Amino acid sequence: MMRLISMEVKVSREEILRGNIYRTLIKLGLPLALSEMAQVLYDLANVFWLGRVGRDAVAAPSASWPIISVFIAAVSGLLASGTALVSQYRGAGDEEGVKLSVGQVYTLAITSSIAIASVGFLFTPGLMHIVGIPVDVLPYSLSYARIFFISIVFISLWESFRAVVSAAGNTVLPMKLNILGIALNASLDPFLILGLGPFPMLGVTGAALSTLISRLIVSAISMKLI
Repeated sequence: MMRLISMEVKVSREEILRGNIYRTLIKLGLPLALSEMAQVLYDLANVFWLGRVGRDAVAAPSASWPIISVFIAAVSGLLASGTALVSQYRGAGDEEGVKLSVGQVYTLAITSSIAIASVGFLFTPGLMHIVGIPVDVLPYSLSYARIFFISIVFISLWESFRAVVSAAGNTVLPMKLNILGIALNASLDPFLILGLGPFPMLGVTGAALSTLISRLIVSAISMKLI
């Protein structure tokens, strides 16, 4: 966690406290906005390649996404409180408090994401029947959702990194790692979805695996940087 404290910070404490507020907001907010906008490229890449598999393959992620979003929102909501703590300690210049709160954020991320992902994995079949996902799409949606629930653990680790580093004033590094994850996902999609080269054609399962692998790699890199 010392790396978080010693990491080159793009917006210093002095800039936040005494600098031009508009310049500081743009400097902090623009990378975050670009990163959030780029998130849609995960889904666009998946849809682009799934369109070459068939109509049901394209419909599967869209049908399962409302259910997945509920569980992701639960994890994000729990992590939001930890971000506030990091910001408060950093604003007070309390390095020990920052390190302690970062550890608490990661502990909460791991425990809550495993619990929430497990609930989602177990109850998604019933939820999909309740919301009335068409029978011809249901197997694909279920496959996609269950693999994605495994990804939630890595997504929560990545979101923890993004939150604590952004709270420390560096919003550029999370943006760069997010772009890396998107590039990895887009690169893996044609191989795992269409079965290019030595890979089998996995369709919707391949799209979910591409996301899982890219999220895993990005979260592993982020853990190295903390």
